[in-house]
Amino acid sequence: MKKNRNSGQPAPFCGLRRQLFSIATQIRLALVLLVLLGVLPIGGILTYLAYQAQLRESQLLQQERSQVAAGQINNYIDDLQRKLAYLARVRGLSNLPPDIQRNLLEGLSRHNDAYQSVGIVNREGNVVTMVSPYEPSAIRNLANEPLFIRAFRQQEDYSGPVEFNPVTRLPTAILAVPIRDQQDRVDGVLFAQINLNFLWFILSQTRVGQTGYVYIVDERNFLIARKGVDPRTFQIQDLADRPLVEHLSNPELNIYPGLTDVPVFGASATISSVGWTLVVELPTAEVYEPIYQMIGIMGIVLLVLTSLAIAFGILLSRQIALPLHHLTSAATQIREGNLNAQVHIPQNHELGLLASTFNKMTAELRVLIEAVEVERNFVSAILEIAGALVVVLDTRGRIVRFNRACEQLTQLTFAEVQERYIWDVCLHPTTQAHFQVSAA
Repeated sequence: MKKNRNSGQPAPFCGLRRQLFSIATQIRLALVLLVLLGVLPIGGILTYLAYQAQLRESQLLQQERSQVAAGQINNYIDDLQRKLAYLARVRGLSNLPPDIQRNLLEGLSRHNDAYQSVGIVNREGNVVTMVSPYEPSAIRNLANEPLFIRAFRQQEDYSGPVEFNPVTRLPTAILAVPIRDQQDRVDGVLFAQINLNFLWFILSQTRVGQTGYVYIVDERNFLIARKGVDPRTFQIQDLADRPLVEHLSNPELNIYPGLTDVPVFGASATISSVGWTLVVELPTAEVYEPIYQMIGIMGIVLLVLTSLAIAFGILLSRQIALPLHHLTSAATQIREGNLNAQVHIPQNHELGLLASTFNKMTAELRVLIEAVEVERNFVSAILEIAGALVVVLDTRGRIVRFNRACEQLTQLTFAEVQERYIWDVCLHPTTQAHFQVSAA
């Protein structure tokens, strides 16, 4: 393999190295670097700001959704409790004739179809009157039931846990309030079993993005309602062992494995009237989707700008490298003896001025060399016609000029003695050694 005489490295490697460190390559790399340094920091800052803005927007939106839905449910349950409490204010309700009690209870049931069954319990815990659109179940004593203990003995409004009604195949809950007699003493309990169909209606009106969902958890950490699931096929689930329960008490936006075990942004709101928690969850993939889109757009913009920078770098490098190549080529031709080489660079910039100066220098050099040639020819002519013997030697004693008088004397032509040592041609053997020492 051919090697570079100066570096000792293979010629292809030297050519590759020159190309790598050429001005054109450096210009292209500089432009690409400028684009990257300009776009990447700005893109990173914009992405970070977009991420923060998206988080804030998601937090506000999730909190607003959860609070609005929880407020609607709370108002609905409060309305049911108020109507129940309003009827319980009838003095001596538990002692009225059964037909009057039934009329009052039927009027309450007709007012809102959420009242699945309504009944009156006396002070002994017996159900004295009950109204239900379904076949009534066997009347039992409720003296030891939580609703009677809470409403009658503790004289507080009662809200029972959510249970699955086997008759209606719907989740239900029991509300109970104390009944007072003419002397304002607690004399019984008015209770109502309500179906929770209204929960699904409110949840269905709560929009949570494209893939989000909303559900309700009671005070026992039981899942009692969920958007998108038919209430007739819904199954109450115990979530006490799920990691998400730890985040339900925090109203702020949290990131955790959601109900479907997918990372979500979740926000919750309390339904104060019954102690339930409404949870709104949106998968993080949907929250981050706008950010991913921005990163994709930034990547496309970066690719386009980099391509433009490369194209502009190639154009700019050609405007610089091609004139330099022409100058180098012309200099090589001059070195090889072609003094007529010219460089044509029409641009009116520094390289154009350099080319013009180079052409002027070449012209002046050509004139100078022509003058030297004329003078040399003149001297050669003088030497040729001179009668004296003229021999011109180099520093090592070799013949570089041998005029005609010498040729006639020695019977040797200049071509025969050119580059030969003088002592090998003209000197006597006795003087050769002395002349060799002098020449050395």
